[in-house]
Amino acid sequence: VTSASAPVTSRSGSYLAWLGGDLDDISYVQQQVTISASAPYLVYYHWIASADTCGNDFGGVVVNGTPVDVYNLCDSEDTNAWVKHSVNLSTYAGQSVTLQIRAETDSSLNSNLFVDDVSLQASALGSDQIDGVTLNLEASITKDKTGIGVQGERYQSFKEQRLLYP
Repeated sequence: VTSASAPVTSRSGSYLAWLGGDLDDISYVQQQVTISASAPYLVYYHWIASADTCGNDFGGVVVNGTPVDVYNLCDSEDTNAWVKHSVNLSTYAGQSVTLQIRAETDSSLNSNLFVDDVSLQASALGSDQIDGVTLNLEASITKDKTGIGVQGERYQSFKEQRLLYP
């Protein structure tokens, strides 16, 4: 979404990903990417804004359908600003993987996960400049766990399952 249409301003540029923000929602951005041994850290900035209690709504990173990083989207974890987040993906070095940054919400109280400046970096610290591989993630939103995915000009139905709930 554009910064102008989101409740937070993008960290850089004019666009950011807005995940969650609706009840009983599964939403994610994803990309097929090859993880390099020289830049195995997924580094991104996120902003958590939630009215829920912990243990109900979750954000995280999924690789090839398997959660590799899960965190709470809840009031006590609100960041109130952009925070750098990194995930070590070195176990996937040399592999082409489907990488998702994902939010899952339940049927009560709103949680939002805003994401910006996603890249693969040489270290977990990354840099304030995006000097690694910048990712161009595609968005998907699933309302009530059932949705429509777009592939070229063809629409495809799918049923999405929750992956981040412990």
